[in-house]
Amino acid sequence: MKKITYLILALFIIIFIASCGEAAEPKDSETVQSTETARSTDPAEDSESETEKAPESEKIEETDQSLETDYPYDTSLPVDATRFSVKTPITYPRYEEAGYEYFGAQHLQGFCTDDELQYMYFSLTGMIVKVDMKTGEEAGKFIASRALQSKGFHMGDVTYHDGFLYSSVTFWGSDKTYIGVIKADDINGTVDETKADFKDENTILYGLLTPNCLPESKLPESGDWRYQLGGYDGITVGTLPGKGYVTSDGAEHTDDKTYLLVCLTTSLTDVLRFDDDNKVVYAFDFDKITEKNLLPLTGTRVTMENETEVFEQAYKMFVYAGDHKYSVQTLEFDKDTGDLIMICYERAEANEFTNEITFFIDGSKKLYIDEIEIGQSVPKGSESYDIARIKAYEYTDVDDIDGDGDTDEFPTGWHMTLKCICGLGDIEKHEPLSFGDTGVEIRYCGGRFGSSNGIVSIGNGYYYNAGQANNYPKDSDGNDKMYTAKPDTKITEYGARGTLHFLNKIGKWGLVKVE
Repeated sequence: MKKITYLILALFIIIFIASCGEAAEPKDSETVQSTETARSTDPAEDSESETEKAPESEKIEETDQSLETDYPYDTSLPVDATRFSVKTPITYPRYEEAGYEYFGAQHLQGFCTDDELQYMYFSLTGMIVKVDMKTGEEAGKFIASRALQSKGFHMGDVTYHDGFLYSSVTFWGSDKTYIGVIKADDINGTVDETKADFKDENTILYGLLTPNCLPESKLPESGDWRYQLGGYDGITVGTLPGKGYVTSDGAEHTDDKTYLLVCLTTSLTDVLRFDDDNKVVYAFDFDKITEKNLLPLTGTRVTMENETEVFEQAYKMFVYAGDHKYSVQTLEFDKDTGDLIMICYERAEANEFTNEITFFIDGSKKLYIDEIEIGQSVPKGSESYDIARIKAYEYTDVDDIDGDGDTDEFPTGWHMTLKCICGLGDIEKHEPLSFGDTGVEIRYCGGRFGSSNGIVSIGNGYYYNAGQANNYPKDSDGNDKMYTAKPDTKITEYGARGTLHFLNKIGKWGLVKVE
């Protein structure tokens, strides 16, 4: 009897040990999940830090992270290359005019592809580089003229539509803001408009003057920019969120036109203001581009005081997401979902929000009309309350978007809806946040993935994600080359490195496995 008991006990022990061994050895899917969790603390920072350290000649490090089994889209890759590396050398000297130092390219601002996924186009502040997606070779390059760069020319994010490139253009030496327009086929070989024999009026760069330069864009008393907006950066092409809007009386309207969507930047950083917590996106109608407003963007034109042909926006849209340094750097439209992806700079110092940089605008939710939060929610009795109150009361509802005829009230505007990307799956599952004195509540969600240097949606739930790459040319002794005028300044050859990512429905961001 005892032998039988011992045998049964031994059998239980063996079964117990075997089951523990199985539990200790996770399945492949669990390994992927664990790897993603470990890497999801801040993929954007990881990507950018690797970009800065790795030489341009090295391949982007492969990852053993694979696609999730519950990935919601067609998992066939829409492109051949899952990674790319672009070098954009600067081979001409620095110029110094009118107090501005410039040398063609600065950091990577953004990039795009054409519809056929044949070429990539990279914006590097004063330069656009065209790259063949099949070979990885440079196919063309545009370098903005000295006449523009001497006026603080800043070309931001870039997007493609119907054979043309559109880029957000701001001048540090002027209040004027433009949408730059270049025919993609004109960037064939090196088009260097900094050359001494170049005539300003022969530029391939055209520009649409936008209303952000007009006097009504400023507050009447202080003269500050409304909502602290002073330029453009993120730009893309897409439809309105939800392909329409809801008016004050609850009536739903459809507008499924394709628009040029441009995100406004904040004009200053780390300044204690409470009217700058909204991201603002303009929607421009391509049908309103005419021979009168699409003109060569020359140095002479930028200095004109009475330029009248303004390219007016069709919609001015708001989303409450808190202030970031310079606001949104890259804006992208996902054709599959209709979502707008906004990737921002880091938070401004004078900001009470948590440090998310990535936000999705829900492509299934129509625009709606509501009061615009401009600082009324700062608690009474706080150190910042008087600043917020004084600034807020400079505002009136000059646009009267709600149509009630009262222009003395706080401003109203078209609002977009944030999408949940944190894992809850639905923005309605988030606890509402109060707007304080406005009485308005919102549901808020953001993340930290993707690079602010560039993101491109290429279909089937895939995105190219780009980071900055810097390369320092060497002299014959192997030392970094320096400018003779400024010995402490390195000559930098700017480039870009990128990889293919996917994003699932609950906002999990991951690298596509490179076989």
